[in-house]
Amino acid sequence: MEFAHLDLQTNRSHLRNFFAMRFNTLDDMSDFETKIRMDARFTDSEISSDDIAFFAPDLKNWDKRIRITGDLQGTVSDLQGRKVVVEAGKNTLLNGDIHLKGLPHIETTHIEFTSNEFRTTYADMLTLVPAIKDVHQPRLDQVSWLRFRGIFSGTIRDFVTKGTIETNLGALSTNVDMQFPANGPSLYSGTLSTDSFRLGTFLDNDNLGRIAFQGKIGGAGLRTGTLNATLDGTISSLEFNNYTYQQIKVNGAVAKRKFNGELTTSDPNLGVHLNGLIDFSQLQPKFDFTAEVSKADLSKLHFTNQSVQFNGKFKCNFTGDDIDNFLGNASIYDASVFKNGQRVSFDSLTLESSIIDNNKTITVVSNEFDGAVVGEFSIKDLPASFQTFLNKYYPSYIKPAKAVPINQNFSFVITTKKVEDYIDLFNKDLKGFNNSAISGRIDTRDNLLDLNVDLPSFGYKHIAFDKLTLKGRGNLDSLSIETSIGDVQLSDSLHFPSTHIRLRSANDLSSLQVTTSANQTLNSANISARVQTQPTGVHVTFDPSTFDINSKTWNIDRDGELAFNNNVLSAEGLRIHSGDQEIRMTTHPSGEGNWNDIHVDVKKINIGDFTPYIVKSERLEGLLTGSIDMTNPFGKPTVNFNGEADQFRFANDSIGRLQLSGDYQNSTGAINATLHSDNKNYHLDAKALINLNDSSAGPPIDIVTDVADMKVDILEKYLGGIFTNLTGNASGKLRITGPGSHLLYLGTVNLKDASLKVAYTQCTYKIPAAIINFKKDTIDFGSFQLKDRLGHTADLLHGRLFHHAFDDLGFDFEMNTNRLLLLDTKATDNSQFYGTVIGKARMTLKGPEENMVMNIKGEPTDSSNIYLPLPSAGRAERPTLSSGKCMVKK
Repeated sequence: MEFAHLDLQTNRSHLRNFFAMRFNTLDDMSDFETKIRMDARFTDSEISSDDIAFFAPDLKNWDKRIRITGDLQGTVSDLQGRKVVVEAGKNTLLNGDIHLKGLPHIETTHIEFTSNEFRTTYADMLTLVPAIKDVHQPRLDQVSWLRFRGIFSGTIRDFVTKGTIETNLGALSTNVDMQFPANGPSLYSGTLSTDSFRLGTFLDNDNLGRIAFQGKIGGAGLRTGTLNATLDGTISSLEFNNYTYQQIKVNGAVAKRKFNGELTTSDPNLGVHLNGLIDFSQLQPKFDFTAEVSKADLSKLHFTNQSVQFNGKFKCNFTGDDIDNFLGNASIYDASVFKNGQRVSFDSLTLESSIIDNNKTITVVSNEFDGAVVGEFSIKDLPASFQTFLNKYYPSYIKPAKAVPINQNFSFVITTKKVEDYIDLFNKDLKGFNNSAISGRIDTRDNLLDLNVDLPSFGYKHIAFDKLTLKGRGNLDSLSIETSIGDVQLSDSLHFPSTHIRLRSANDLSSLQVTTSANQTLNSANISARVQTQPTGVHVTFDPSTFDINSKTWNIDRDGELAFNNNVLSAEGLRIHSGDQEIRMTTHPSGEGNWNDIHVDVKKINIGDFTPYIVKSERLEGLLTGSIDMTNPFGKPTVNFNGEADQFRFANDSIGRLQLSGDYQNSTGAINATLHSDNKNYHLDAKALINLNDSSAGPPIDIVTDVADMKVDILEKYLGGIFTNLTGNASGKLRITGPGSHLLYLGTVNLKDASLKVAYTQCTYKIPAAIINFKKDTIDFGSFQLKDRLGHTADLLHGRLFHHAFDDLGFDFEMNTNRLLLLDTKATDNSQFYGTVIGKARMTLKGPEENMVMNIKGEPTDSSNIYLPLPSAGRAERPTLSSGKCMVKK
């Protein structure tokens, strides 16, 4: 049956050009798939599988449309095509010569295909071969598109391919025999190379990235549990843990769940040679291998954030697939660890496990720490063992173990030598722990918990602990802990020697007692309280307690309460007092949210007892009385303070009473404060704004002061020792603004009735009046007249003091006089020369404080005396003077 110049159209198919069906008799139609020989020369034709199913019923459920151009000859079961272009689905195209033998059974059809181009997508392949949706490893669904040029021979489950495969995951050059059995692991053999393939995506492993590989592969299975393969090749690059490893050579075999082979790396940051056996064929896997690490830069390999390098040798010979059935030994030896280029004391580490008479022993031995666990135990059940005991003491915090371990009866001990460097590798906040010992015992049959700790020295962040010993005893009813600490140091000025802590706990109720003594400021403490742990917080009720500050005993009254529950703080009857000094704390429900606001009253608090913790360089004293209100303390708190400081002293100056107020807004990060002083010689008002969060909202610090007839004595310490005995009164406005590291002093101050002494000459001068301008990094004294003690006058032509927040002082002063006391020193002031000089002079004072130059050019106008003590007996030397009289005495 032949159709020339064919243009055949059905409701599903459209055939063009030429088609013939050749058969011996019409009876052959009953076996269309094997007896009807087709001869077709198609051009832009479309064939529906439903139409073919009319002749080949096995295709009735295929439901596919195929667009075809090319020449086809043969039966459905043995079909050949030349120069065939076939399109199916939305994105599938085949261009080449093909021989299909076995249709319509697609999974058993043998395909011989020479591809000029074959491209498809995973979505199309699902419609053509639905069975691939059941392949979960490797992740074929991650191959969203594929393009192949080369030769394909076999079925879709058993084929040989040679050519180039391009995918969205990368390109592969292959000569591989692949098999995907319906039941059982994948099979493969051949050669494979890729310059860059996203292996992690293909194997569904987030730690893996791209791989570049060239070599031979063979085996069965792609899953870890079914892998049975050989590999001989070079991985030129492999991304793992965000690092690209280079030059990894692998030669080994995994057969019958055994790996035997070697691995060598020549990476710039990792040099490893591993050789040995890993056997998974027995009930318990066996590991017997050696490895040498010539170099491993753990920071560059992204295992640590710190600069850590390692080299050493490994030897392992043990059985077991977890720590509980680990038997044998594993050791590191001839090892070195370097941190920041400095060698850490480390040479070896050995882990060994054995069983004798049902007692298991696990030991860890190294040159810096040792450990051992002995008895009947399961390492995996250890957390549950501790959890069972702790649940009896703090059931609100510790839930019961899902399964209560039985027959756990073991002892443990850990001792350290110099481990500080190792701890720093893992946690930079922890320090010390050298020469420590931790031991204990758990017996679930006799309900016994025993813990002993001896830590000579350790620290956390800025807190240091010395000579800590802890003894804990417990059963399923209660826990008792006794702790002694030789010293707890919180800062240079605050530490607590001889601290003792006693704790008794049972069923969420604890009795806590802390006794301590400390430095000269906080002398001792004896704090006692009852603590109730709750599912969402804790409730503390104080017993009578005391602590000493600056030799004053403070008391905490009985039954004062503090509670913290669901982020809500509550206080009831909390009173702390010492003589007339008193602190009271109460809380009340907020009218704005589901929290408690805090109110604190302070009465006659001696400021001098507490300021040494905050201010080191200045002496502050006085009695503080006022109130503090805090809203939303654990959310976005606001704080308001109003009060006064009575009998206030700054350094050695008695100022009087200060009115104080301030507030803090967490939402803006701003602190506002005001100060008012209406005391004799100290009349001033000050307003301060401090921005803690956003410097763009303004300067971090902005303080404005308004002074009237205020004594200037307190400024003397800031003048660098050049001038002393400063007195006088000042009026004006001064603004202090900028970041704390570079404050600017700006404003104008009028000075009157002032006097000062020049330290170098010991001359005291009076300044009747002056206008001082504060500018950026400069104090400009302008020009004014001054008088000496004899009534002589001089003119300050200009005077400037340079500074950076009164540090790094520099001077530029010039003075002119026709008659002034220029030198007024005694032998106790200057051992090289001393005396009295009255003269006409022009004097300059210039340069930085550490290299200041005083230049005086002038001549005596009255009788002057200068004495030059000679170093030893002998003749007196008369200095040359331009005029006047000089007396030289030995």
